[in-house]
Amino acid sequence: WGTGHPGGVGTIHAGTGIGALRRLEQLIQEAVVTVPRALIAETIDLVAVLAGRGSARRLAELARVEGLGPDGDYRITPAHPTTGEPE
Repeated sequence: WGTGHPGGVGTIHAGTGIGALRRLEQLIQEAVVTVPRALIAETIDLVAVLAGRGSARRLAELARVEGLGPDGDYRITPAHPTTGEPE
């Protein structure tokens, strides 16, 4: 992110984790012709999808971005919250 801090948080409107990555590509295409898909896959670690409104809001999906697959598409896997205890 270039801020000197080890990470960042951002929001984007999408219904799924993979949808969020594809929406990010669309937004990047407004500025550049070639989407740096490998850079997106390297930079984004986790995607959280929220559903509902107000007090009914809940975590609908938590996905870890594992990189790109052989087909060039994003590889995402479900991420589960940790207890904070070492493995």
